[in-house]
Amino acid sequence: MPVEQRRVGAEPADVALAEAQAIDRLIDRSLVYRGHDPADRRVAVFLADRGAELLGRVEGGVTDHHRLIETAYGTERTERLMRDLEGLVGALEEEDRPARAGRTGP
Repeated sequence: MPVEQRRVGAEPADVALAEAQAIDRLIDRSLVYRGHDPADRRVAVFLADRGAELLGRVEGGVTDHHRLIETAYGTERTERLMRDLEGLVGALEEEDRPARAGRTGP
């Protein structure tokens, strides 16, 4: 019996809808707002003060976490770990790219 082949991923229209819904949720939480970019006629999304504050806290936490890793592993091993993780993400994105490019319909 043949195995049913299924596509993984979302269609561009699905992604656009999900992005719009995510932006709406961020607006509801007063983290971003929509406005007009003077250099572009399209509507743009801008970071609100509350969003900037949250981003600063998150970035601070990431920096603290990175420091803990560096303390545990040392600078050289941490840099190698970060390069390896970035390489893994890049490889996974490359692997996913041909599957998305070849799609023409449902």
